[in-house]
Amino acid sequence: MTDPIDLDEWIGKATELLQGRSAGQAMCTFTKAGISVPGMKYAEGRWAALREVQRAVRTGTELSEAASAAEYSWAGQLDVLQQRGAGQDWIAYRSGGVDVLAELIAQLGARGRSRFAQPKG
Repeated sequence: MTDPIDLDEWIGKATELLQGRSAGQAMCTFTKAGISVPGMKYAEGRWAALREVQRAVRTGTELSEAASAAEYSWAGQLDVLQQRGAGQDWIAYRSGGVDVLAELIAQLGARGRSRFAQPKG
């Protein structure tokens, strides 16, 4: 059975959001200048999380399993950052990834899985 999700389309939308938030400038332009850019980091996190899922799918992992595993990892990393009181850019980056993965899982119909349930395997 084929997944009803076009992952390339999701990544394309995440790329557009990232480019829109950065106004075409390189992310390092802001970070090297010490400028906090949580809106851009949130968009970057969305893109990075989807690319992680895409890489797993390309190696043969089913989309729903790849998304669930990535969400588990990203949510755990977000928890650690929040507990340590990390900067808002790091929190925004991980939050963007967690949010898009939750959206993807919901779209796939995997609503019964907990955000923090460890994937099988």
